Amino acid sequence: MEEQSDLSSEVSSEVRNKPRLSTNGIGQFIFALYKRRWGWITTPFGLFVFGAALVFMATTADSKNTLRHQSAVNIVTFSPDGKTLLTAGHYEVARLWDVDSRSPKGKLLKHNEEVRALAFSSDGRTAITAGEYGAVCLWDVSSGRLKGKPIKNLGNLYAVAISPDGQKLVASNRNSEVTFWNIESGEKNGTQLQFRGQVNAFAFNPDGKTIGIASGDKVQIWNLITGELQGKTLENKRFNGVYALAFSPDGKSIATGSKDSMVRLWDLASGELKGKPLPHERFNPVKAVAFSPDGETLITGSEDNTARFWDVKTGELKGEPVQHEDRVTSVAFSPDGKLAATASWDGTARLWEVP
Repeated sequence: MEEQSDLSSEVSSEVRNKPRLSTNGIGQFIFALYKRRWGWITTPFGLFVFGAALVFMATTADSKNTLRHQSAVNIVTFSPDGKTLLTAGHYEVARLWDVDSRSPKGKLLKHNEEVRALAFSSDGRTAITAGEYGAVCLWDVSSGRLKGKPIKNLGNLYAVAISPDGQKLVASNRNSEVTFWNIESGEKNGTQLQFRGQVNAFAFNPDGKTIGIASGDKVQIWNLITGELQGKTLENKRFNGVYALAFSPDGKSIATGSKDSMVRLWDLASGELKGKPLPHERFNPVKAVAFSPDGETLITGSEDNTARFWDVKTGELKGEPVQHEDRVTSVAFSPDGKLAATASWDGTARLWEVP
């Protein structure tokens, strides 16, 4: 029986006994047919048009590289030294994994809310989880124990992100208000921003001075020190909503993933597109993007159940798409750039060698 670290004594029976979709290939194929009554679908067998023949085969992870949760996995991130992976899902828990052995590390981190954001402190000793109803928890990585009391009452959160150094949290609510907090004190930090469209995604610049905010079909860069808008607004009428953002390691470019199934690279100095859009399968929004540490590779995750590696300079696909059995919700590179992690609603996080 696995020991858990949590904010309550045990997971509720309702959660434990909640029925789960079968993860076998046929079950996923039938479920995909049910969800998509027309168009393309991606299944464990490859990509199909309804009633049509096989189009291509995607790469699937072996069992050793598949890290299983008991529910959909929302997000994944590596520790600064790359030795630990942190994952979190719908069933209000986060999990630490040893990257070398691909095995669970210590106790379950019981958050008591669906976890929307994860981060490590800069020294890797503390894991941070942020939930949909505004609770933020700090965990000791070595023991899996909660450090102090959770920060609560931040309000119902829609989009959430934690700064790379683990010191700041930014979140939007359903009224499109964006607020910044100091994680240790739980105090508001900086000016509250108001947007017209729903705020779907954030990305902190590696330099810690600016943040990208996606609202509706626009992306704006805000200065975290002055609280002022910086540079040009990135806008494309074909966006139909931006769901994912990532800065390049040098902070000069930004990648966007949007509802129109496209990934776009932007030059921040000019506000212009760089190259052609990078496509996932049609009618499948792109939900996750991340640059490799050297900035040469981009990984993207989509509701087409795949993650894809792209050459940033050429815009060409690197290797075959890698396969999940449901939408891909989060992607991350290891600090050395040799591994990538993906999270999915199929109840798994998976590790891949970067092509």
